[in-house]
Amino acid sequence: MAEYHVKKFAALPGVLVSACSDRQAAHASDFARRLRIPRWYGSARELAGSGEVDCAATAVVDSGHAAAALAILQKGLPVFAEKPLARTVSESEQLLAASRAAGVPAVVNFSKRNAPAVDLARRLVADGRIGRVTGGCFSYLQSWLLQDSWGKWDVTPRWRWRLSPGTSTEGVIGDLLSHLIDLVRFVLGEIESAACAATFLTPDPDFPDRPGAADACAAQFRLRSQAIISARASWRAAGYLDSLTFSLEGDEGSIAADLAGSRNTVKLWEKAGAAWTVIDAEPCLSTYEQFISAVRSGQRAGPSFEDGVAVQRVIESCARTARAEVPPSGGTRTRVPGGSGADAT
Repeated sequence: MAEYHVKKFAALPGVLVSACSDRQAAHASDFARRLRIPRWYGSARELAGSGEVDCAATAVVDSGHAAAALAILQKGLPVFAEKPLARTVSESEQLLAASRAAGVPAVVNFSKRNAPAVDLARRLVADGRIGRVTGGCFSYLQSWLLQDSWGKWDVTPRWRWRLSPGTSTEGVIGDLLSHLIDLVRFVLGEIESAACAATFLTPDPDFPDRPGAADACAAQFRLRSQAIISARASWRAAGYLDSLTFSLEGDEGSIAADLAGSRNTVKLWEKAGAAWTVIDAEPCLSTYEQFISAVRSGQRAGPSFEDGVAVQRVIESCARTARAEVPPSGGTRTRVPGGSGADAT
């Protein structure tokens, strides 16, 4: 992800990626050499205090998100934080307070907003094209636990940490479901309540006799509007390398989008015509462009740290209900018909 950040920022006019850091100096040095970055440092704090950067982006494992962003903010620099903002609500709130105290732009990289189709869906809903939204489904499916297209998960560092309860943010809940939570809020509005079930079928890469973090989940959200939205995220969906889809139903029509098929169009069904039509989306600014614009102007840009905190609250609600359904062994909780109500695994 750090390499992706470099490429996206370096492609913007007038932007120079001038330095990088890593907790392992050898990694920082190699990264700088490969991507032709002039300077490297051994920590985010050193980089932020070097005087060589006007702003900084964090792209580290989840367990390092809060510390890296805080080190940058404490030096008074704008920060572009990878999602989720942190691993807990309290950490996220601390970062939000630090960003307000620093008075600098602070953006969370909920990058699925970069698809023009998402912005179009939001505008269609706001314009009342499908009437009052009553329901919807969001899905983000990947299959890297089942195939090696992106490398073997159990030996590739970029994937191993995601299965570790100690370094990830509740596994797939913080990784993929967080994108869906943000999209629901961005397109439809605030989530009032959330519940989630999850599977823990993959072992912890560091402790093979223990279950790892959640590897698939299904959630249900009730919106402030009272609409019910379902969301499913998985790392073990065979045949789906990287597939994000969503559909919305209203009392006057429906919207459907498949970002793997097209990031620039949505399908719209309206009661008046009683037929599906394809609508082209206009270009929209990416999160990277929004951040640089905010740094230059000093103005706020989204997705904001306020958004990051709101998403974190839903993540914690989902994780809490998901864990409540799984016994300590990591098996499946079931009820025995006619029994005393004891749990069987």
